[in-house]
Amino acid sequence: RKVQTCSHCQTIMYPGPENSPLNHKQGYCANGVKQVSKSGKDPPPWPQPQGLFSKGRTFHLHMFLLAVQHIYKCVFIMQGPGEMDLLETEAFAKLL
Repeated sequence: RKVQTCSHCQTIMYPGPENSPLNHKQGYCANGVKQVSKSGKDPPPWPQPQGLFSKGRTFHLHMFLLAVQHIYKCVFIMQGPGEMDLLETEAFAKLL
């Protein structure tokens, strides 16, 4: 597995154990420069189904699979939106 390096200062991000003072600060370099995302992608459009992410960082696979199953049932089995929130469903389908 490739070692994570800071895009600004090119140092190893996590050489020590968790919460070690040796580790690079999250989001900022030692000289105070804020790090930028390497992905270059915009976040997915809002609204997304509730429960997919918590605190904007943790992804919940079970809730994701339930949302996919719900869309599948509504679109392919019931052949109509039924009880779906159309804006939420459209944004989620674009994420897929």
